[in-house]
Amino acid sequence: GGAAVLPVCADGRLLLIHQFRPAVGRMVYEIPAGRLEDDESPEDCVRRELAEETGYLAGEFISIGSLWSAVGFCDELVSLFLAVDLSETTCAPEADEVIELAPMTLEEALSLIDCGEILDSKTLVALLRYSRMKGNAR
Repeated sequence: GGAAVLPVCADGRLLLIHQFRPAVGRMVYEIPAGRLEDDESPEDCVRRELAEETGYLAGEFISIGSLWSAVGFCDELVSLFLAVDLSETTCAPEADEVIELAPMTLEEALSLIDCGEILDSKTLVALLRYSRMKGNAR
């Protein structure tokens, strides 16, 4: 399984990442995520990935559901969270990760969905669920 997190800053901006993904051969907008390690809870996974990939810690994680990542060929369940009450820490991506922080407003993120720039499923679901929570149903 895996877990993913949508970090929400106090000013309302979202902290997406722009990461090189070899499988598609390009930089991809997405939310921080990772695989669950042995005996690791989904919340512990997003706590670890948030710090590693963005350089932020969260005071609180809020569950926004889960999704099957690719039901046609695997049973991976990805737990989704919001991260709030953020504070800076040291960013420590893994050696093979090429990651840039991509802060943006919810409206900017939704526009990137509309123009086909955000195609990652976990990111799409998290952004759309957050949008509905905020009353921005499209």
